[in-house]
Amino acid sequence: MFGTALAVLAGLAACTPGDSGPVLPTIPVLDVIGLPDGVREQIRVRSAALEETPDSADANGKLAMVLHAYAMYEPAAALYERASALAPSQFRWVYLHGLTLRKLGRLDEAANVLDRAMAMRPRDASALLAAAELAAERGRHIEAMRRYGDIVAVLPELAPAHYGLGRAHQEVGEPEDAVRSLDRAVQIFRAFGPAHYALAAVHRQLGNAEAARRHAEMFERYGQEVPSVDDPLMTEVLMLNESERGLQATALEHLRRRRPGAAAEVYERMVADNPSNVAAMANLVGLYGNLGDPDKAEAHYRAGIAIDPALTKLHNNIGVVRLNDSRLDAAAEAFAEAIRLDPTYASPHKNLGAVHERAGRSRKALQHYRTAVELDPEDRQARYFLGRLLSDNGQYPEAARELERIIEPLDRRSPFYLRALAAAYAGQQDTARAIETLERARGLAGSALIAAIDNDLAKLRRQGGAAASSAP
Repeated sequence: MFGTALAVLAGLAACTPGDSGPVLPTIPVLDVIGLPDGVREQIRVRSAALEETPDSADANGKLAMVLHAYAMYEPAAALYERASALAPSQFRWVYLHGLTLRKLGRLDEAANVLDRAMAMRPRDASALLAAAELAAERGRHIEAMRRYGDIVAVLPELAPAHYGLGRAHQEVGEPEDAVRSLDRAVQIFRAFGPAHYALAAVHRQLGNAEAARRHAEMFERYGQEVPSVDDPLMTEVLMLNESERGLQATALEHLRRRRPGAAAEVYERMVADNPSNVAAMANLVGLYGNLGDPDKAEAHYRAGIAIDPALTKLHNNIGVVRLNDSRLDAAAEAFAEAIRLDPTYASPHKNLGAVHERAGRSRKALQHYRTAVELDPEDRQARYFLGRLLSDNGQYPEAARELERIIEPLDRRSPFYLRALAAAYAGQQDTARAIETLERARGLAGSALIAAIDNDLAKLRRQGGAAASSAP
């Protein structure tokens, strides 16, 4: 049906929209046979809009986005090309056209189009990354190195750029430089699976067997997990996809934007569409805990374990809900089950440590915190819990050593880590260093924490003044 409608338009599309307008590619005939009804309806609506206004950049581009969402790259590319010809100053159509050309393997064309996009927005992270990745795909590793280097110079916290730079160094035979860049990538995003894989390979090349083993283990844990990059246009595209994959992408985008209620609605739809989707149920357990609805969390937990009682994430997530609800025994039971199912899963060890700490069982808490850190050395929160409890128990030198390891990279949690580190220094009677650390924490803290830091500073300064006045 849609093919017939667009075939009529194709005769018009070969002409220009006006005597002096751009020459446009022919509107493609779409094959929608075999597509789900919902997808066919999405395409029908956008096709009808294009039929009414074939010379509208918006109508061409919006149909292209629907096709792009369902990996129909050939017709999407043609429609993006039309849209960008009709509105050559609009970044969105040029950028998305470049992405579809890349998907089609038309790499030289894609590179030229993406360069046009970057000329419009020279600091757009998604376009810069796409162009650098494209250079690497074309085997132009020196060019890729230059492009990635330019990105990290202006966007130093962009983990994929450090990863790409590391891989480019690896390709041109510079393993030491590769390690520096790849290390930075996993410092920024510790669950960056491919970066751990690359680090394992480079360390093997350099003869660093222990480092290679450690990063290989991290890759085993995180697999192909990569950090998300803020790409609003591709997010718009992905959110048009109403398949399970598309809904998952939509839910993750809601979570990235800190909209847990909207994410829960999407996961609920996924469960309604597929009642055996236990992964979505596990996510709902955690989300409803965050939303303050433990009853719904428990309901999804029960439904999930009825299908897959061995899914460790279900037990860990319900344990967190129960811990936050001060049901310590029930939380401990859930975390213990997660550990029984997978003793190498660090998170339930950390969480069980929190249960023991809340219950006043410091020795057991420290035991589980240490295990969590051993299993996942990059888990800053677990190391923070460990360091803070060591300090509370008077083990100040060890506490300081643990806490010093998690200050960088700086993020919204760093003021808390710095405050705990200051307490460890103060416990060692290193007042000057404690004050210096608290002042650094204050410079990074939000208003809610500043008052507590000011109180700590005043106390330390009084103690320092008293010590000075009592000196002979």
